[in-house]
Amino acid sequence: MSFQFLHSALLWGMGLVFLPILIHLLRRRLVRRYRLPTFEFLLRTQRRITNRSRLRNWILLFLRVCAVGIIIFLASRPLLETEGGVAGVGWFPEHTVAVIDNSASMAFETGKGSRFDVSKRAVRRMIEDMSDADRMSIAATAGEPAAAPLKELKREDALAALEQVRQTDAKGAPARVVRHALENASPKAGRRNIVVFSDFARGDWESFQIRNLKQWNPHVHLQFVRVAPEAGVEDLSFQDVKMKPWPPKAGFSFTIGARVFNRGEEQKSKVPVRLYVGEELQETIEVDLEPNGASPVSFRVNAPEKGVLYGRLELPEDNLSATNRFYFAAGIGKRLRALVIDGDPKRGLQDSETFFIVNALSAAPLGGESPVLTRVVASYELNNVPWDEYDYVIACNLGRWPDRAKQGLRSFVEKGGGLFWATGELSNDKAAGLGWLPATAKVPVTLRPSRSLKITQGEEAHPVFSLLGINGGRFFSALRLARITPLAPARGGRALLELPDGAPVLVVGSVGSGQVMVWGSTCDRDWTDLAVRPVFVPFMRGVSDFLGGTHKGVSSSADAGEAFEIRAPVRRVGEAIQIRGPAREERAIQFTEKASGSEPAPAEGLRLGKAGSGGAVAYYRDAYRAGFYRVLTPDEKHFVAVNAPASEAKISPVEMSIFKEKLEKLDVRDLPANDSDPLRSILRLIDLGALLFLALGGIFVAEAFLADRT
Repeated sequence: MSFQFLHSALLWGMGLVFLPILIHLLRRRLVRRYRLPTFEFLLRTQRRITNRSRLRNWILLFLRVCAVGIIIFLASRPLLETEGGVAGVGWFPEHTVAVIDNSASMAFETGKGSRFDVSKRAVRRMIEDMSDADRMSIAATAGEPAAAPLKELKREDALAALEQVRQTDAKGAPARVVRHALENASPKAGRRNIVVFSDFARGDWESFQIRNLKQWNPHVHLQFVRVAPEAGVEDLSFQDVKMKPWPPKAGFSFTIGARVFNRGEEQKSKVPVRLYVGEELQETIEVDLEPNGASPVSFRVNAPEKGVLYGRLELPEDNLSATNRFYFAAGIGKRLRALVIDGDPKRGLQDSETFFIVNALSAAPLGGESPVLTRVVASYELNNVPWDEYDYVIACNLGRWPDRAKQGLRSFVEKGGGLFWATGELSNDKAAGLGWLPATAKVPVTLRPSRSLKITQGEEAHPVFSLLGINGGRFFSALRLARITPLAPARGGRALLELPDGAPVLVVGSVGSGQVMVWGSTCDRDWTDLAVRPVFVPFMRGVSDFLGGTHKGVSSSADAGEAFEIRAPVRRVGEAIQIRGPAREERAIQFTEKASGSEPAPAEGLRLGKAGSGGAVAYYRDAYRAGFYRVLTPDEKHFVAVNAPASEAKISPVEMSIFKEKLEKLDVRDLPANDSDPLRSILRLIDLGALLFLALGGIFVAEAFLADRT
């Protein structure tokens, strides 16, 4: 039990208690004495009257000194600290902010419910103990908008708000939330309290410092309550989960390695570690674990030929289930399908452009396979081409297109297909009837002397050059071009490669949902030596990935609490898709247009189809529970694996001695899980203003009575 003052600086005014004494001394009258024999008989009576008068004067002086002291105390707002809850006694309303830690570690079971449940019971008891004038605000360390103002709620509204606070598997942000509570403590309330309920696990609190709060109001009482410390920290968890190679290749095997950690003080034998692929149990490995020790496990899994791979690692249930599972998901990579059109099939095989292009696209590492399947057709076969079976088209020196093929090609590109058009002696956009391309082609010209190429300024980071490494322009500066088809960008096209004088040679642009590239030279040795230079293979592979979409798989994962990004072709802007969470709850999100260069979400995303620069994007920001989030599309389902952050496995509490050093003189208390009255672990502040005011009134009445008698 102790005192605190809201306005302690006013206690310097206690010096004013000497004012009544000073006035008393100044008003004393100096009496000159004369001895008169005739009044000698009255002396005895006078002595008795004087003694009584002197006693009243001393009592009056004492009462006046007390009155001044009580007035100073009233101005400094004294509060008496006792145990039993924050709802105190006083005439001023109280505003209490209850901060509940709902991070993953608070799901630890205690035998009386989880630590999160114990915290909610204590807050509910605080709300029930409120007076009608008091107000309560509820805040959580995970899942709360950073800048949302705290609402000051009455008893019924506070109980309803408490029911909305949910357990998450995310990482908490205690410093941010406590700072926000300090900033939102109501200045209208006479008493302001902030009570923080947490397990103080190292994962969230190890880096907490008072200076992190930035703003400190001495009129706000800040109290920290450690929930169920007696329950311990015994837990099994996964650490350092690694998958190689990841994302997996279609039809190939990959390994999953992890360490199983025993945070308990007892040895555990034959702990089963299960691997599920899809919903089927694939393999079980048993491990022995020493106290506070770890054991490695490894699994080998065969990836499917196509579609989505998803699964989980699982340990037996214990006190903290969030750390007993690790979820994984990935879209299996596919081999791109390219259609190569030979516009001049009369030439010899090794002299044709298609020979160089097919060899560049088919290049593969030793023992591996090419990521691109190619098919070569002649110009007279175009009317029978099934365009939808291909990801992109490469047309070489093609003159006039058949009308049916021309319409099919444009529809193919507008739906998201890619087109690489290499000009030559036979081709120009007018002869081909392709007036919708992002560049117009003129009559070919000979360059004397031959010239090199350079990457257009500002385009060095374009995906076409992604396989060339740092300073990819050095490869093009070594090329020689003897003849080109002059290009003029049109319909939103822009140059990626140009001559030293700035004349465009490679132009790129969008047509509907697809991408088109116009190359102002040939892909053989007639006009340029590009086809026999080392840069040709990575250049054409960059073109392939850009036009057809990357051939690699996509890992779809996130930490609980993070937003993940879903990308799609631009034609899906405005379309809504459904996300189904681990508890089978569904929520709709909408695609919006993504501006080029905009920042991605912090977590790995999911790609639906080919989404180039300027595509459609949707963000899901409600992934607060671990598990699989299914992205429901009309044709198939996609999975995003969400796991509790690795830091949430650090459930050992911060040492209270260290924590109290960090929090200086702030109050830190324990709340046992089996406490029948949780308010006993919470500090009560009794406002002494009402009692002091009654005492001051009594002093005034007594002073008036004695002064009248005097």
